[in-house]
Formats: sequence, structure tokens, C-alpha cells
Amino acid sequence: MFSSKNLTYILTILEAIEKISYYSKEFKDEEEFYLANKQLNFNATVNLLSAICEENKKIDDNLKTANANR
Repeated sequence: MFSSKNLTYILTILEAIEKISYYSKEFKDEEEFYLANKQLNFNATVNLLSAICEENKKIDDNLKTANANR
């Protein structure tokens, strides 16, 4: 059976995605996003993407591939 910790990792990933969406929603293009607020939004997004990668590494490989063939 899969570890219950997987739920924590997945919820952390979903929270990071929500924050990225919030931080980037008001910009019309990538340059405006990059330069806004002295790159505060951009740097926060990069850190959140890094957190997503780290949390993804912790999820059981069996869970990641369990539904791959469906």
C-alpha cells in the first residue's frame, strides 16, 4: 500500500501550483512578469517550482506509475 505521506507531498505540490497561479495571473507576458516588483514574483515562482520538484521526488514511484497505462 502507498504511504499516507504521499498525500502530504501531493497537497504541498497543489498549494505551490495555486500560489504560482496567483503570483502570475495579472501579467500579460513573461517579460512583465520577470521585471515586476523587482523580480519578487518571478523569484517566488522559481522557488515554488523547486519545491514542487523536491516534493515530487518524495512520492512513491509506484503511485506515480499506478495509473500510467489507463
